[in-house]
Amino acid sequence: MTDRPARMNKSFSGSLLMSTRRFLRLSGLCALTALILRIIMFAEVMKTDSFVCAPSAITDMATYQTLSDQILHGELPPEFEYQPFYYAVFLPLAKLIFQSDFVSIGLSQSICAALIVWFAGLSAALLHSRAAGLMTALLCTFSQLLFFYVPYALIEIQQCLWFTLLLYLLLRYSGTGKMKFATASGLILSFAILSRGNAWCFLPVMLYAFHRVSVKYHTPWKKRVITLAVFAAAVILPQMPFAVYNTIQTGSLSGPSTAGPAVLTIGNNPEAAPGSLVIPYPPTYEEWMNHQETCSIPQRILQWFCEEPAAFLIHQAEKVLLFFDRTELYNNVNPEYNAVSSRIFHTCGIIPTGILIAFCAAGFVLFLMRRRHHTGEQILHAMICLYAPATAAFYILARFRVPAIGLFCVGGGIFTASVFQLRKFDVRTVLRRILLPVLAGVLAVNFFFGIYRPIYESPLMRKARPHGVRLLTEEGTALIHDNSPFYNNSWLSCPITPATEVVKRFDTSMIPGAETYQNAVLQLTFVCAKSYNFLVQCNGKTFPVVIDAPRTLTPGEVATINAGIGPMEVPADFTFRLTFPGASSQNDLPQLAVDPYRNYERTLINGETLGAEAVITLKLRKE
Repeated sequence: MTDRPARMNKSFSGSLLMSTRRFLRLSGLCALTALILRIIMFAEVMKTDSFVCAPSAITDMATYQTLSDQILHGELPPEFEYQPFYYAVFLPLAKLIFQSDFVSIGLSQSICAALIVWFAGLSAALLHSRAAGLMTALLCTFSQLLFFYVPYALIEIQQCLWFTLLLYLLLRYSGTGKMKFATASGLILSFAILSRGNAWCFLPVMLYAFHRVSVKYHTPWKKRVITLAVFAAAVILPQMPFAVYNTIQTGSLSGPSTAGPAVLTIGNNPEAAPGSLVIPYPPTYEEWMNHQETCSIPQRILQWFCEEPAAFLIHQAEKVLLFFDRTELYNNVNPEYNAVSSRIFHTCGIIPTGILIAFCAAGFVLFLMRRRHHTGEQILHAMICLYAPATAAFYILARFRVPAIGLFCVGGGIFTASVFQLRKFDVRTVLRRILLPVLAGVLAVNFFFGIYRPIYESPLMRKARPHGVRLLTEEGTALIHDNSPFYNNSWLSCPITPATEVVKRFDTSMIPGAETYQNAVLQLTFVCAKSYNFLVQCNGKTFPVVIDAPRTLTPGEVATINAGIGPMEVPADFTFRLTFPGASSQNDLPQLAVDPYRNYERTLINGETLGAEAVITLKLRKE
């Protein structure tokens, strides 16, 4: 390995061959352009999107706004449940500086976005060349999500700045060995951790950088100890006030946030979706959270792993694949409903995250092809490779990937510049240096998860979890279902008529004493476009069902709504036969939700296997 940074080829001519002064001017112009465009976008959106000034009370935005206002007025929360930096430090400071509750968000986050452009460009220049730095700055400037999240009170833009600045400081430290950069990187890591706890994943990268610097500069052991002590203090001390406050308030040793168990449970239970946020939370989440005094959340997750190791590992692998997929799983805000009035966003936010990841993945392939690696390149790719599973440790949302966009842009900018700097374009060079890396990037973003899910998920889960999902509650109730969680419109709809017979069988072989349960309740899930009032006949007994749409649905919009029927006697074979009498036409009935990503052959429609499983949950009670 070598620590000598790559240099531009002498043959690389034209406008991309530039002096340091010209590079800094062009990078500064990109950052200034990014700032102006985002301020204009914020001004456009603030007039038309209520989520900027008055977000829904159930969103994180409303929570952050409320908490920051309370802190500004000297009212501390009972405990810092969420990681506190954004709402306890960043937002209050922005409101004090700009003297506005709402304008401060757009202005401060526009400045953050401009700084991301600046530091990402500098990082790429340090790693590769000034051309790569300029390419990176342009990618950041026109990144779609670095536009979209600017007007909204969410931590993503601020966290992206911390990650990008951390990379820059580590590169400076690797190149100079100066303690000031080590200290600054520790402070930035602390701010990132205080914004979202998974930033701890960068600690191994930083320790590796310290090791490389120590070897490179033959640092005496005393100075190594001092450097590590100063770095540790920079990481820990900013977190201490919040940790001490939480410890005092809760009466037990606590960190700067107390929301860890809830967040871990959302993404790491047998009913959890690898992506999106399923509302309402599944029964497993409620059961685990309500009984933490008898079994902690880490113990629950470990128990699940021990019971279903294959299913657990598949779930984690799905989340990692989804992290690199082009699919955007929006939460709190969505470009289809928010920011629709911004011409700047739709005109200039032209680079989706999928393209940035594809370019970065192509650069990673080139990185692996080389035998000699610059330490800075190792730092960049290690940060990305560690952040993916650190995010997957929870669950995947579009906004959880935004903090890494600066890193993606650096990797993509380096790859783009390396293509322009090729000295020759013979078949072998083009294949190795362009086509194969690009193909790998395109496959990672467009096909890995897209091929896996419809083709391989169902047979894999049939082997890994042959009995379906089961939950035994502390109250003695058993819940069983065969479907996967609903996210990204993953369920389909099956038309039903008065002549339709649905036979659903459940596997209760793993439920202790299943034969002792006396009462059964079925929870059916329907895909609806309006409210319904109809009958369901189950095992010879008729039940009325009323479905009220939660709101007026727009034309073409559907909702998945649950309807319970029962209680009823438990059949000996745990098989339920359902018919839907009393309707004069197909339009008088909703459609039954079915899951194409599970196939245990335990659902029959009119006597034929469906090739999917009906979304029906069996609830067993002993009384």
